[in-house]
Amino acid sequence: MKRAAGIAFVIALGFWMGGLGVLSFVLAPIAFREAPSREVAGRIVGSSLRTFGRVELACAAVALLAAAVRRRERFGAVRLAGVGAMAVLAASYVFWVYPEAAAARGVSESAFAFLHRLSVILVGCNLVLGVALM
Repeated sequence: MKRAAGIAFVIALGFWMGGLGVLSFVLAPIAFREAPSREVAGRIVGSSLRTFGRVELACAAVALLAAAVRRRERFGAVRLAGVGAMAVLAASYVFWVYPEAAAARGVSESAFAFLHRLSVILVGCNLVLGVALM
């Protein structure tokens, strides 16, 4: 059981971090370079992030469960706390920042800019935490 939990933990974090990395460092730059306008690129990237948010939450659930199974092992409590923090960060940008940014786009450029910066910071924190935990 503990071995399976360890494998599930690594797979969940790997899929989560890999997806965030691809969206942040591959899709977004290509979309803003190749799309016919910044508006189109923003819609593509925003939609991709919102869609991947559901995958992130599923990965967070699997990683949390796996970390809970292995919490009594060496660094188990650290893994559990780290994934818990990542889940809170992900939930904050999936349920709050992304919807607010989508609503602010075209209505309030300053609000959108703030929410965009905030999402970059939160996703960046999750990437750093996730890589450290792996």
